[in-house]
Amino acid sequence: MTRRTATVILRTSAVERCVSRLLAQGLLEYTQPRRRVVLACAAVDAVHAASMVMAAITRGAYRRTAAVSAVEATVSAILGGALTKRLPGEISGR
Repeated sequence: MTRRTATVILRTSAVERCVSRLLAQGLLEYTQPRRRVVLACAAVDAVHAASMVMAAITRGAYRRTAAVSAVEATVSAILGGALTKRLPGEISGR
């Protein structure tokens, strides 16, 4: 296996992981549209955004891809947090 082949395999698996994360979160939010679920998904998006910022800083070859993923996750986390006011289900302590 050449270095180029290994890079293509690495990029493909990263894309698959990202799509699977989005699919799993989307299905969970669709089947369980509650505040806790949406806030948990927003937290996952925030952690993902932070990890992509670090990837953009440390891995120059993936800077653009990581930056786009970080922006997408940040917007998703912000929207998820903002939309929880319209969802049913109380959060304890509030």
